[in-house]
Amino acid sequence: MKKYIPKAIVTVAGIILFSALDTNVAIPSFLIKNIDLGIQYGLLAFVSTQFGPVVGLLVGFLGHALSVHHSNSWLPWAISSGLFGLLVGLGCKSLDIKKNKFDLKFFLRFNGVQLASSLISFALLAPVLAILFYEHDAGYVFEQGLVAALSNSFTTLVVGSLLCVSYSMIIAQDREYEKLNSSKH
Repeated sequence: MKKYIPKAIVTVAGIILFSALDTNVAIPSFLIKNIDLGIQYGLLAFVSTQFGPVVGLLVGFLGHALSVHHSNSWLPWAISSGLFGLLVGLGCKSLDIKKNKFDLKFFLRFNGVQLASSLISFALLAPVLAILFYEHDAGYVFEQGLVAALSNSFTTLVVGSLLCVSYSMIIAQDREYEKLNSSKH
């Protein structure tokens, strides 16, 4: 039971942070209407990598739903955000920053997984769901989905990688401190 408490705390905090970032720190994309550059996907990818696919799914879906529930067509995008978190969590399951340094191999794997997850979630699933749920124009939603996938992937490359590097440095300092402490005793 105790092992689930940190994940529950991270999930709730992640949902709140994702929603706050989505609502307050979105930069409009001038490429296509209704698509923003948002840093919340970098946070989501980091959380999914560190705490697993279920946490990623919940943070992505509920965080997105909380921030855009007032929109007329929010459900396909919220489902896609949840899928993005799930896929990144599954694809990066073996990447453990606590045990491995965030090196070039980690960087390439993390960003390859998040790019593929973004394309599947936003360039494919979100448009298909928007067509099925709301009968939106296929050409427009697929264009919107591709722009969203690429912009989300770009912000994740920057923000998610920075979060991973920062966390890796903190963990490395903790390991050094523990080594120093254990050698004194």
